[in-house]
Amino acid sequence: MHSLARRFALIAGAVALTSLPDGSNAQGPSAPPLRFVGAPGLYSEYEITRDTTIAHAGRASVRIRGGEEAAGFGNLSTVFPAQPYVGHRIRFSVFLRAASLNGQGAQLWARADDSAHRSVAFFNSGATLFRGTTDWTQLSISLDIPAGATQVFIGALSHGPGSLWIDDAHLESDGGTVPVDVGFEDAAEFFGPPVRAPAPVVREKARALSARGLANVSAFTSALGYVRFFHPSAEAVRVNWDAFAVHGAGQGSAHRVAATPFSRPRARHPWQRGVHSANIQTGRVLGDEAFP
Repeated sequence: MHSLARRFALIAGAVALTSLPDGSNAQGPSAPPLRFVGAPGLYSEYEITRDTTIAHAGRASVRIRGGEEAAGFGNLSTVFPAQPYVGHRIRFSVFLRAASLNGQGAQLWARADDSAHRSVAFFNSGATLFRGTTDWTQLSISLDIPAGATQVFIGALSHGPGSLWIDDAHLESDGGTVPVDVGFEDAAEFFGPPVRAPAPVVREKARALSARGLANVSAFTSALGYVRFFHPSAEAVRVNWDAFAVHGAGQGSAHRVAATPFSRPRARHPWQRGVHSANIQTGRVLGDEAFP
């Protein structure tokens, strides 16, 4: 999961970081208000909260804190209609602050999807390292929104142990759309994940995978990574991903999951739409017992 964002960037192609004209006085179509959603990696490893004790400006920011053995990444992101930005370049910027942030550190990312939930443009700031202990620093990325895009996702990731604070998000474009600012002063601008107790560690005896079992697990984890970390919705936040991942991998390795690469899955839940990497007929894996 660590390299998932980089793999999406390679597939989608790099989009150059460029400066945009100051849009503070721009007169144009209004953009919808933004609400950021926190989606942790493993619930026992990342905590995403609104912090009213540390802020770049104002009284609040969002903090992503990874435990000592944090894997994957915690994600703060939002989604909005692409229509006002099609044919133009957007720039997404935020102020970041870090304390003992290790691993791959922090990254910004942006993605545009079409009406079939396929990625048509993607970029992240993985080439720009942001980690360690660092005072407030503004980072920005740019993305060209192509014809056919219907939704745009933007966000910030924290990879590894330590704390990352995010504040004063700013979205603008070169198309005259009125810029949007989110300072997390209003609690409604942030939807946090539920607080969960650490999941118990279940250790099974190692066993060899058959060719079919390996294909099953590979298909399952590809779909899991896409939905878990790149679908900023309330449905995705409410899923118990610890139980889901462990149970799904176990079912797949035991040949209980039928996987056919590169075909569309059966959409049983709203958050499952847009997963195209495998046809996963999981039965109980996607059943209601995977949800709290």
